[in-house]
Amino acid sequence: MHDLQQAIQSQESQTLAGLAPHLPPGPVSSARHTREPLQIISAELAHGQLGLGGKLGYSTVGGDQVVVSDLEPGAITLSAHAPSELLIRTAYPLAVRGVLNGTAAARPWFPATFVIDEHPIGQVQGPFDSTALVFIPPGDHCLRVASRSHEERQTVWILAPSQQPARGLQPPKLRIVTIASYPANEAAEVLWPLAESAQYFGQFLSVMGVGTAYGNHAAAKIRRLLAYVKTLDAEYILFTDGKDSVLIGGVEEILAKFLDFHTDFVISMERGCWPVFDDAWRDAFPRNTDGWNFPNAGGWIGTKAGVIRVLERASELQRTLVSGEPSGPADKWRHLLAPLHQDDQALLQMLYLEGRIVGDLRCRIFTNVAMADRRMAGNTEYTFSEGRIRLDSTGEWPAILHFSGPSFVECRDRWPAYFRVSRSKRSNQANSYGLCGQI
Repeated sequence: MHDLQQAIQSQESQTLAGLAPHLPPGPVSSARHTREPLQIISAELAHGQLGLGGKLGYSTVGGDQVVVSDLEPGAITLSAHAPSELLIRTAYPLAVRGVLNGTAAARPWFPATFVIDEHPIGQVQGPFDSTALVFIPPGDHCLRVASRSHEERQTVWILAPSQQPARGLQPPKLRIVTIASYPANEAAEVLWPLAESAQYFGQFLSVMGVGTAYGNHAAAKIRRLLAYVKTLDAEYILFTDGKDSVLIGGVEEILAKFLDFHTDFVISMERGCWPVFDDAWRDAFPRNTDGWNFPNAGGWIGTKAGVIRVLERASELQRTLVSGEPSGPADKWRHLLAPLHQDDQALLQMLYLEGRIVGDLRCRIFTNVAMADRRMAGNTEYTFSEGRIRLDSTGEWPAILHFSGPSFVECRDRWPAYFRVSRSKRSNQANSYGLCGQI
């Protein structure tokens, strides 16, 4: 463990000891003489050494100094060449952002994604690019920079005392949860379209499973997700698949729409019936005039208690299918469901038929694009307008898009690009990295 107060030998204004005059008043700062402001517990770097006190920790053709613009008051820099991972311990709330050093070269085909505690906070491509400024509470935190290449990835963390220590310390009312069972250096890039869209609305993802094996859908999205949800400090939980979803509406809108359902769990709906291919099963689902008849497990929202109720019932259903002893309505369908006992969507569809969950039949919150018109020009089902889309058949403006099935390849890059450009025009910014948020 390295005590940075001793490690930084130059540029006194950027030493961690120099944080003290900038710390907010109150109980937190009163303990500054008994706690070190910041410690680095571990550091793994792709190149060079951890750079402290304004140093890069390695030499470049542009020198060995950190070159960034507009440092926050009292800020210090930690230079960690990507791919990299730091585990830090802070005694005080901090404002944190990531930048690509001014001596680096642009490599847009190898972006570097900054991640705090598995929350992607921003992506950089060229010199002086910066992420959002985010606030982290006292405690241990993992600072990771993910990139598929280490070439010219001269990444730097900027940490400054938070002048608003209460921000980031209160649990959010709603958690946006996703699963990313990829190697740590890949997960951030896979999740970035979703993370960027959530960040625009001031939200950060709660990511489960980074660096672990996925297994099967029921193991990951029912049993392990159930255990994870129980640990979250939020009143409402929204789950969405990670690599093929984006937000185009904010949390206030999503919560207002959810509360209009007057229930504790709402699941997204789609037009195709997957994964059970059986006419009797398909006919068992009530039809609505707009055709969104079948639950899709790639998106749902509920109260925390409601989510626990549903996932516990789904876990119980899976257990009885394996043992050959399903009861109630599920017994009628055991010949279809037993072979699919590892599929979360089949299990949740059964709960829908049991009347335990409600479907978003009009696509007020979610829309699944797989069986819909996927064209951006001449689309006969969606109207694109000012960074949103309207489903013409229902008149609704969904807040979450899920590019499931074949729509992933056709839409995942193109549609989010439209929403991103529209947001930039509305905010009169080149990008959304100037936004602040809390983790």
